[in-house]
Amino acid sequence: MIFFLFYFYVLYDVLKYFYYFYFIRYLYGGSFNLESKDMKFILNMLLISDSIGLTELVDVLQKYLIEKRKNQLNIQFSLIHQTCSEQQVFKELQVYCERTCQLTPDVIFKAYDFTTLDKDLLIYLLENKRRLRLYEIQKWDHLIKWGMAQTPSIPFTFSPTKSSYNTSLW
Repeated sequence: MIFFLFYFYVLYDVLKYFYYFYFIRYLYGGSFNLESKDMKFILNMLLISDSIGLTELVDVLQKYLIEKRKNQLNIQFSLIHQTCSEQQVFKELQVYCERTCQLTPDVIFKAYDFTTLDKDLLIYLLENKRRLRLYEIQKWDHLIKWGMAQTPSIPFTFSPTKSSYNTSLW
């Protein structure tokens, strides 16, 4: 028990106070409230739980995200997908991401962080014609937004004024 407490004392320097408080509350009380916490906080708790070997807490947090925070998972889908693909331990979140890609890919295009999607995933989503319920113009609009976000060095400023059109060819 003393080694365990010393281990958490050393981790206190690494972890922020917020995470440390929730880990201690979970270890001694078995539960904690995440209703007021944002998605990045919960993802950081997942990553830290995995790094210190709290597999039970990883499972609890994954179930909590999938059951209670499904809308936020969809809004920040790219962040969730990148985190899951980097960490092989997050099996339940990986299954959720795969099912979302296969069954409801149009939800991903509405995500807040859509422009940070991986190129291969975007191609997969666009090729899923049976499930993707977007008009062609919407697909192109999203594709252009994604391309503009991927190449920030190219200035994409266009304001259609009367002088910007070459009317001599009309």
